[in-house]
Amino acid sequence: SARRTVAARNAAAAAQAQRLLSERDVVMLLHEKGALALPQLIKHFKEVLPSFGAEEKKYLQDIIKKVAKLDKRADGSYAVLKDTTMHEYGLRRP
Repeated sequence: SARRTVAARNAAAAAQAQRLLSERDVVMLLHEKGALALPQLIKHFKEVLPSFGAEEKKYLQDIIKKVAKLDKRADGSYAVLKDTTMHEYGLRRP
């Protein structure tokens, strides 16, 4: 039915997002930049991925929640790597 087709399409989009966007990509970008405003972080991946829709955005947000903490500043929320993520990837703060 139509509902099953939509679910299958969503699953395929999510699988593609996972192939094109890895947790490591997000970790390494945040490690290189130190901290990134959420809109900048999303914009970066919008520019490098061939398609960036709702599924990709949700997948990216899930990765960000897992590997980063939000640092709320006067000019917005910034993603900063969690200490546990730094340890897991063998990284040191710059």
